[in-house]
Amino acid sequence: MEPDDKRATGGWDRAGGAVEGPAPGVRTGWAYVDVETGGNQLRVWASWTSTADGLTVQLYGGLAHLGAVAIAYPRPSLSDPRKTSATSSVLTRPGHMDDLLARPVSELLAKTLNVPVTVIAGVHIGPAGVFQAPKDLINELIRSIPRLVQAVVAAMGSGETFPDRR
Repeated sequence: MEPDDKRATGGWDRAGGAVEGPAPGVRTGWAYVDVETGGNQLRVWASWTSTADGLTVQLYGGLAHLGAVAIAYPRPSLSDPRKTSATSSVLTRPGHMDDLLARPVSELLAKTLNVPVTVIAGVHIGPAGVFQAPKDLINELIRSIPRLVQAVVAAMGSGETFPDRR
């Protein structure tokens, strides 16, 4: 299936349609956003798998790896119980900064979809062997989180993935 192009602030975003997964009730799909700043460009991919009970997202880009894992669980906001917030826990591999993506993506998806969300992140910014990423690219990557979440939600479709949670 050819993805739909959608123009968004800061770059092109693409989302692949949801398909039935390997087991009943499981759906999978993908999305990506391009992040650019100062002549640097990075494509961040999000592959996702949903079940009736929640969502797992794998974020990768550049040299894909395992850098951090976050799980977020939706709950009523502490300041306004009518709003949904999220509680999260993160494990970060020593020397990695992927928690800067894993935590906010998991929390924003959990709040948006009102389901538990696990995010596995491994985005390497820069060439192989270079581990000091430009701060402007890191900041732009963090600013792209809402676009990335929007692309994942769009790829998931109309919300039929979690019909009992809406």
